[in-house]
Amino acid sequence: MRRVLILFLSLFGTFAFLAITGFYPVAIVDGSPIFFKTWAKAEQAAIRFAQASARSSGAPALDFSRQENAELLLSVKRDTLTFLIEDKIILSAGERVIDDFAARAKQEVNGALKKSPGVIAGGKAVYDLDNDDFLALVFMPQARKDVLAEIFRARGQSYEEWLALAKKSASVKLYFVPFTWSGEKIE
Repeated sequence: MRRVLILFLSLFGTFAFLAITGFYPVAIVDGSPIFFKTWAKAEQAAIRFAQASARSSGAPALDFSRQENAELLLSVKRDTLTFLIEDKIILSAGERVIDDFAARAKQEVNGALKKSPGVIAGGKAVYDLDNDDFLALVFMPQARKDVLAEIFRARGQSYEEWLALAKKSASVKLYFVPFTWSGEKIE
């Protein structure tokens, strides 16, 4: 009885720690996890971007905590999870398409940072992300897309068609979220 209690308390403590820190997977994409903590950062960055866009156009900032914006917040949650899943698919499939995919994406980022060194400060201002998170959640995903699009364009193939097929063939499992993966996006 005592062993069962100790096991139960240990498991409970572990799960409580994971829940509090956000280090539990909300999705597994081709064997690679997307953690709640990452999704929450992406969601907050998307909200901050939407608010900054509204302010720059002269509209009042959106209050996502208000009930009338609940559907908009749900849409942000779906879209950010779709974005993270697509990025995982692009990363794993891109490595199969191009041998030095990760290095080329990193080179793309470094080149962009040299051309526009103030982009990191702009990312901080718009997304309120630290440098590492800005690079990981905004810059690297775009660089991966750009590298693959360039490769497919050079081959005379459609990047969009390839991505649609890659998303349909990817293994995507969702955990602890009220959504489903349609093979194209989160619904």
